[in-house]
Amino acid sequence: MAMLVLLGLLSQISVAQDYKSKTELKLGGPTGRILLADLNADRLPEIITALPEQNSIAIAFSPDQKGYRNTNIFSSGQGTPTDLVLTDFDADGILDLAVANHETNHISIFMGTGSGNFKDAQILITPSQPHVHTLAAGDFDGDGKIDLAVDSWQNNQILVFRGKGDGSFNATPQKITVAPQPRINITAYDFNGDGLADIAAPANASGKVSVLINSGAAGYLLSTPTVAPSPFHISAGDINGDGKADLAITHRAGNYRNQQYDKLTILYGDGSGGFAEAPFSPMEVKGSPTQAAIGQIGCGKHQSIAVVKQSSNEIAIITFTENGPQQKYISDGESPRELAIADMDGNGCGDLVVSWYENQKITIYYY
Repeated sequence: MAMLVLLGLLSQISVAQDYKSKTELKLGGPTGRILLADLNADRLPEIITALPEQNSIAIAFSPDQKGYRNTNIFSSGQGTPTDLVLTDFDADGILDLAVANHETNHISIFMGTGSGNFKDAQILITPSQPHVHTLAAGDFDGDGKIDLAVDSWQNNQILVFRGKGDGSFNATPQKITVAPQPRINITAYDFNGDGLADIAAPANASGKVSVLINSGAAGYLLSTPTVAPSPFHISAGDINGDGKADLAITHRAGNYRNQQYDKLTILYGDGSGGFAEAPFSPMEVKGSPTQAAIGQIGCGKHQSIAVVKQSSNEIAIITFTENGPQQKYISDGESPRELAIADMDGNGCGDLVVSWYENQKITIYYY
């Protein structure tokens, strides 16, 4: 009964989202995965995005008074860049970039220069089957060096490459069997507060989520919470403000026009690596919910989940308050694909950055 009440509330207050202003960027083609991070120490985030039809990466540098005028576009390597991760692989205090190149078994590693640019790529060859889709970074063995986790969904495996601390990796990965088809994305997050990066991945073929709790050199403890059918994308963050890591999972069919599975599942974490479904979960989110991001949007105290709704050309923004989840939306283009949340202008409020694929634009929504 509680779930029905909350779902009713969600639909009744669905209104246009109240951002204050927006800026649109054109980077020469459709854009994919988006990361937001300060690459040049000016205290404002750059926009790092994939250009999948050009096999390239684009960086839009934080704006001056005339906007985003400076960009850097460079090759991502062989194949189509489908996933990106920023981290400091060599512990020099400068962010580095790793790129998953779809249709190949290559990961491109770009070491940062500190000015916002990157050196030429080093290539990590993986045994991923049939090819690479997604990756995540973290210290997965407790040695203080950043490692890489890569999907091998055809084998129902996640591959962990141990970092050497200089931007290179051991050639032979640890192979970890998980629930079937961890191919859309994997995420690294500390789920039990022990300082080690754990791993979570949607198991698209099994209606489960694979959660790997990192025990350092002792390996991983696997749990597979059951969720609604066809889990597609997973995000981690503290949704309900209790200081514990939670999970948000979108559900959709492989064909985005088929909306029978369209839902959003919220799993609340217990702080020790366990998860339980929130009372109002799963939530109906029609329109092919493809990706979700967790963060503060606007200047309030509550966390939100922003959800890409690809087939309905909308972004749903679901904020979790004392009165339950409340939804607003943005409809500002065609075929949204990716989004990210950060304070883009330094005013202390979370902003939203969205890739509109068919319009070949990225839009920054300021709050």
